[in-house]
Amino acid sequence: MRILVTGAAGFVAYHLIHSLLKEGHVVVGVDNMMSGQERNITDLKSEFKNQFSFIRADINELAPAAIAANPEWASLLSAQTNAAAAKNFERVYHLACPASPPIYQKDMLHTLDTCYIGSRHMYELAAAHKARILIASTSEVYGDPEVHPQPESYRGNVNTVGIRSCYDEGKRAMETMGFIYAEQRGLEVRTARIFNTYGPRMSPIDGRVLTNFISQALAGEALTVFGDGQQTRSFCYVEDLVRGLRLLMESKTTDPVNLGSQFEFTILEMAEKVVHWINPKLTIKYLPLPKDDPKVRRPNTSRAKELLGWETKVSLEEGVGKMIASFKDDLARKG
Repeated sequence: MRILVTGAAGFVAYHLIHSLLKEGHVVVGVDNMMSGQERNITDLKSEFKNQFSFIRADINELAPAAIAANPEWASLLSAQTNAAAAKNFERVYHLACPASPPIYQKDMLHTLDTCYIGSRHMYELAAAHKARILIASTSEVYGDPEVHPQPESYRGNVNTVGIRSCYDEGKRAMETMGFIYAEQRGLEVRTARIFNTYGPRMSPIDGRVLTNFISQALAGEALTVFGDGQQTRSFCYVEDLVRGLRLLMESKTTDPVNLGSQFEFTILEMAEKVVHWINPKLTIKYLPLPKDDPKVRRPNTSRAKELLGWETKVSLEEGVGKMIASFKDDLARKG
């Protein structure tokens, strides 16, 4: 198949694209490199030079007229209506949008634009190609939940005027738009609500829990915990998530599906585990809790298990061990 992946330089996208290319698919990646890593693109190009193409562009700019006016974009993204229709995309994985609060809060309007304007461009592109599109939604659509664990039927508790709202409400609008395109345009849409995911190739400066803890521990610094550390998260290894995304894409399921781990830990417990695994002499320091930080977060994944036959396989110890090894390799390469 010929497949488009947005947010292609991100860590989840890297693992997804790599799995697709290994199976012989042809992939075009798009990323504006706002939060992606250059080496992800470089490594994919090096290993799969005849199967992988990359466009450095912001999806907010990829309106149909703009694609037609740009020769590079047109050659890789334009839909064909004649014998060249074999060049059309059959699948679109729409992963573009920073998921790290410190990054998406730097330019909240751009984040909201990416979720709405950029997503609309991707829906239009998928429709032109008659392709199925999977959108990477998020557990943040549930806000600071009053139902735990969170099933897909829960409508959420989101602050519309908070510092996280550009992302939370942006993703909710993206889901709404997908529903409209499916209902009124007949587009095949799959919606993945992704919970905390971790693994190799995460950016060490993306500001998320495990990257912070591992980076601090490897640097011999105290681990920073916000609030009292009793807020909870579940952590899904990236290979499990990619398997879930691909199963969802090829399924007949049109309703949103939670993808995440059932193993829930407090933030303090995670900090203590990382200290134990890397350097037991390290200490933990506490900082004020950011506004609207969810108190609990764990998915009800019964729908994924029933409809996709999906559940996580990689244990926290195995997954974090691989992530620590990856971060150590990165440090050695830079050092």
